[in-house]
Amino acid sequence: MNNELERNDNAGLDSLVKQISNVQDVLQGVAAHAINLSLTARNWLIGFYIVEYEQNGEDRAQYGENLLKTVAHRLKRNGLGERRLYEFRQFYGTYPYMGETVSSFLQKQYPNPKLRSATAILQITDNKRNGILRLPTAKLKEWQT
Repeated sequence: MNNELERNDNAGLDSLVKQISNVQDVLQGVAAHAINLSLTARNWLIGFYIVEYEQNGEDRAQYGENLLKTVAHRLKRNGLGERRLYEFRQFYGTYPYMGETVSSFLQKQYPNPKLRSATAILQITDNKRNGILRLPTAKLKEWQT
């Protein structure tokens, strides 16, 4: 009788472990995906700001690498050193057409007032460039899934 109870307990325990494992796997994957989307949007947007600053001729004395060094020094944030800023600028340079995608993502996922100004700037720049940053909606859905 005790062996039968132990087997039932083990079966129940196995089921519990399996359910917890499934929840962990699925939700960890969802969280990782959300983080990847947010970091991609962040990286692109920071690159966008750097390129816009450079192209608008702001403070030509600090153009290029000196600009990134100065910005990194003034930011004083872990993970936002000169090398990372260079990579963000390079990322934006490789994918300049993601503006509408990033803007839509930020508006839907983060209704934070600080990010509203970022999306407004993207939309203004998008209009200014006559659609260079536009991306078909199908691409937006593809990026989010």
